[in-house]
Amino acid sequence: AAFLWDFGSRANTEISGDVERSFEPEKEGEEIGKMVVRRRQQLDSKRGTFHSDRAFSSELTLHKVDKDTIILLMTPTGEEKVKGARSTIIARVKDARATIMSRGSIFKGSTGAKAAKETVTIRLKRLGKGLTKLEYGCELNLGLVVSSGSGKAFVERRLEEMAGVSIYFQRLVPFEAFNVEDGRALAYDLLLKVKNSGQRVERFKMVAEKSSALRELCTRHSWVKATLGTALEGSLHRNKPVGTKLVCVSDKEAIQIG
Repeated sequence: AAFLWDFGSRANTEISGDVERSFEPEKEGEEIGKMVVRRRQQLDSKRGTFHSDRAFSSELTLHKVDKDTIILLMTPTGEEKVKGARSTIIARVKDARATIMSRGSIFKGSTGAKAAKETVTIRLKRLGKGLTKLEYGCELNLGLVVSSGSGKAFVERRLEEMAGVSIYFQRLVPFEAFNVEDGRALAYDLLLKVKNSGQRVERFKMVAEKSSALRELCTRHSWVKATLGTALEGSLHRNKPVGTKLVCVSDKEAIQIG
């Protein structure tokens, strides 16, 4: 919860991939566990057309439900709570005006970002020592003139943020605490978003530096890096079997095993 609350941290910015990210810290005398956050995200087009960035301004609040449960809520700032068909028409007119203004503002030297809205609920429940369940719900309003493909890609990127948070904490697990589930999570991390052998090897090098357990394992046994790296590369060779004890394996033999 503290990690997610630290909205402007370097780690959060890297995981989200936001173009810009800022927040207004709590002021003295104001309600604790409440602040205004702003983020700007790129909206990619699936058809090669231009899309303005989306700018979100939200109120982030933290609620401790019980000793094992914390909820983070993110709601649009200054949202008019109007009901009925008229409110829908008004909202669409406002969205259309905002779209025209954002496109025009590009030529005026402005950021050109179009205002958008997000409503996010994150529930964190402690299941045991060092184990937390994270549930994430998100409702997005990206405005008009957004294709279903671009909208879907934007939503998927939001979900990837939560996967990124999970990977961030998974990489902090020490080697001594590793279990079968941690091993599966590490394998997921190693193969995330890779399409060929070159990308697999580069991903492995990056994870080997950032994962506490894998870094420790490679330090203890130099052959681990050579074995896994060659295995992930996926090259097939006809080699003679290695008959050396594991503790005596050389880098050359490790590559052969891989």
